[in-house]
Amino acid sequence: MNNTDAIISLGKKAKAAATPLATVDSTVKNQALLAVAAGLLAGEERILAINREEVAHAKAKGLKSSFCERLTLNPQRIRGMVDGMREIARLEDPVGSVEKMWRRPNGLQIGQMRVPLGVVAIIYEARPNVTVDAAA
Repeated sequence: MNNTDAIISLGKKAKAAATPLATVDSTVKNQALLAVAAGLLAGEERILAINREEVAHAKAKGLKSSFCERLTLNPQRIRGMVDGMREIARLEDPVGSVEKMWRRPNGLQIGQMRVPLGVVAIIYEARPNVTVDAAA
């Protein structure tokens, strides 16, 4: 499978998962965010070890030092990802809130309700924390 096919396959799987996830209540979403944060902390040593291998490989390929710096994780960066997940879990869930409501001359009431965004593809390089930030 080439990269394009792999991305399309992942996108289809994400879209299929998006529909049931759209109706999950705030408590479940927050529990998931906190579980990811806990997983990052629990797996910190393994994550850092794998990241060291990735950075060494990038350096061996002659990639720029600025690229390698962005690629590098450390305990502080992991802590930042964990703190970010926890902060988002503390926010009020906007899904379902009505921002504006008005009535048309014919009596029809119209409102703007916040709904789940759906599936978003993000292309980035050398920033492992972006995965966690975007997922949250």
